[in-house]
Amino acid sequence: MAKKAPAAASKAASFTSAAHAKPGKPDSAAVKRVFELMQEHSVELVDLRFTDPKGKWHHTTQWHTTIEEDTFVEGFMFDGSSIAGWKAINESDMVLLPDPTTAVMDPFSAKPQLILICDIVEPRTGTYYARDPRSTAKLPKPI
Repeated sequence: MAKKAPAAASKAASFTSAAHAKPGKPDSAAVKRVFELMQEHSVELVDLRFTDPKGKWHHTTQWHTTIEEDTFVEGFMFDGSSIAGWKAINESDMVLLPDPTTAVMDPFSAKPQLILICDIVEPRTGTYYARDPRSTAKLPKPI
């Protein structure tokens, strides 16, 4: 007769499987607000920010013209091998997926600049990247 896995082990398995969740559809009201902010403040630059596993901020800045509604679904490709502890160069393609609910104007920028915090997504699977702190924070909490 097969041994039944302990309850704690089955909870752990369901907990880790949530790490492979796919991003949902972006909040349409938040996306609309991004474009309203961009128009209202004559935004020239959009700063896409994310953190590595140690909490260090990284960013890339885009011209406002590169931000479209599809940006919040498709994101921007980037090289993950440049982030310590993330990817080897042969598997380094990753996606920066801006979260429209995080949009805020940068009060310290010389030119009007919008900040968007991003999630990191595995392009092959379309799932959140397990080493992205935002992905970890989105995991369900154990009961």
